[in-house]
Amino acid sequence: MKFKLIVGITVIVLLLAAGFFVNFNHAFACGIEDMPLLDGGAGCGYGGGYGNGGGTTTGSTTTTTTTTTTTSTSGHGEGGGGGGGHCNDYVTGVGCQPPDAAYSVDTGHTDAHGNHICISASTNAGVFGGTFLCKGSSKTKKKTVTTTTTTIYYICNNVIVSSADVECDHSGDWSIQAFAPWPGIPIDTRPYPATLNRYPTFLRVESLPTSVGSASLSYVPMGGGSPGKPRKGDWRNITVTVQLYPDPGVLPQVYLEDIGWIFPPIGQLYQFTWQLPSHPDAGGNVTAGAVGQLQELPQDMPVYTNQARAAYLASCTLSYQEADEVCVKGPDSTGNTDCDNNTGHTVLEWVNKSETQDLSVSKSKVPANQMADTNGDGIPDAYWDLGVTVLRMNDANSVSDPVYAHSYSWGDVFYWAVREAQGQITFP
Repeated sequence: MKFKLIVGITVIVLLLAAGFFVNFNHAFACGIEDMPLLDGGAGCGYGGGYGNGGGTTTGSTTTTTTTTTTTSTSGHGEGGGGGGGHCNDYVTGVGCQPPDAAYSVDTGHTDAHGNHICISASTNAGVFGGTFLCKGSSKTKKKTVTTTTTTIYYICNNVIVSSADVECDHSGDWSIQAFAPWPGIPIDTRPYPATLNRYPTFLRVESLPTSVGSASLSYVPMGGGSPGKPRKGDWRNITVTVQLYPDPGVLPQVYLEDIGWIFPPIGQLYQFTWQLPSHPDAGGNVTAGAVGQLQELPQDMPVYTNQARAAYLASCTLSYQEADEVCVKGPDSTGNTDCDNNTGHTVLEWVNKSETQDLSVSKSKVPANQMADTNGDGIPDAYWDLGVTVLRMNDANSVSDPVYAHSYSWGDVFYWAVREAQGQITFP
């Protein structure tokens, strides 16, 4: 009896070995999905091999405003489709049992990816089944990712900034150009246009005004109609408005030659003194006669050249009426009905619509000296208005006194004369 048992075991071992070498090459041609133990489901497939078709795949979908990047996980591909069957825990608990097999065993071998290979043994006259990845082997599956494309309608296809204005251009189904001029920085001053060396001098930025410019079109056949025969989707009374407004919380900046930058709070008097006269050696390199508008001064008197700037934001608004179909109760003038279960008739109705968009610096053509980085992060986030208008104040700080009232404007600079008082010698 012992001899027969030993012979029987030996035969089984030899049959297992023979079956393994016969089917080892099949290990790379057959594969199954790993299934939980005793799940009773369809999981011991003998479909196509598990292949090496994986790898990392990166794609990018870009619209005019957003970029969505999707990446699938890398791997060695999927195994073939599974046949019927269930898992068992007879031997190692790491494999699945095909329909005609008693159990499966780990061969101790691995594939090129380090996954263990199992072999199924049949009870039918020592016939061996195919090889497959053992339960617990890691297989990275490809991930299916759905991307969503978002399209934003830009009112201004092109934004051009200059020292004079901000231009919004739209082209495509319709074309229009709208401009908003820079409002300029009003600076109230005294004494002006000349003050004394080391004498209390005042300036005030009373407010930072806004500026608006617009352009209009009468009709755009967006739906294919005409003014005399409009269709659903047509536009009429189209207006594009550009608005420039001060960046809240950012103080205006004034540069005074021989003093430097100052930051006067809006609406408050700012007192300062010049320590040197506007002598050519101190920076007064132009004269009153050369710059013009300063008839009150000797025309050969040197003056300081000063500047100012204020941070502004910009936006554009598109407003229009769009033709839309609505259902009105009852028949039309000819007695026809065509909507709401034939209880009403369709008419065109003009619906008011509007949309406002910010005009960011990053999407505009802006001179370098008009890019404002207000938070110091190195990224321009506003525009500098460089224009200045000087208003003369009286001793009561009023700019409406007819005796003193006068305005001066030279664009992005303004001039101030500083002279020594009688008997005062401060320079050189």
